[in-house]
Amino acid sequence: MKKSAFKHILPTLLVAVLLGACSPPQEDFRYSEFLGDYSGFKAVKKARGAEGYAKPDLDLSGYDRIMVDPIILMVGDDERLAKADLRYLAESFHEALVSELGQSFVIADQPGQGVLRLRTALTEAIPKDTVGMVSDPSRHSDRPRLAPKGEQPDIEVPVSVASMEMELLDSSTGERLAAIKDRKGGPASETSPQDTMQEIFDFWATSTNDILVSLRNRGAR
Repeated sequence: MKKSAFKHILPTLLVAVLLGACSPPQEDFRYSEFLGDYSGFKAVKKARGAEGYAKPDLDLSGYDRIMVDPIILMVGDDERLAKADLRYLAESFHEALVSELGQSFVIADQPGQGVLRLRTALTEAIPKDTVGMVSDPSRHSDRPRLAPKGEQPDIEVPVSVASMEMELLDSSTGERLAAIKDRKGGPASETSPQDTMQEIFDFWATSTNDILVSLRNRGAR
């Protein structure tokens, strides 16, 4: 594919490639120790690029309420956002989760029988970084992909990147029912990189709700 053509199709494909279809390389994922135990993590079908754990034979059919803890900030010292901006992002992420999960569960503020508890940490927040993209004629596709390390990119694009870790608990017993870690990126806005972060948070909130509803429906069969 000619570079000019690649640039022409890039804007319409970049969101799907970076945000919905894949994520920045998971080898760059920084374990924050928020989850403590990362053994048994596998690829998550409904959240491509993410890795997670689910208790064997997990049945959520008995849960109709959920507590959504405030987002814990565990970003590194090298992040390029002020503390006030990070707090704002954490609040925005929490609001997105509450809004989405509130469509399928009753939002609770106290533990109890039939109540889930969702704990989440924002472990990375980079408002603007550069990612290399390449075309792949061998795959007979106009869809660009992330450039592997060491490969010369066709074009470099500005992106925003965020990482999170999340676990689902039984609120009464504290037993871990499921956990997930993910790293996502999207085209960075020149005027407001936080806008891209919000898109990532909305994506995570929707995916979380979809996964929990799927697990609850599976248990109800």
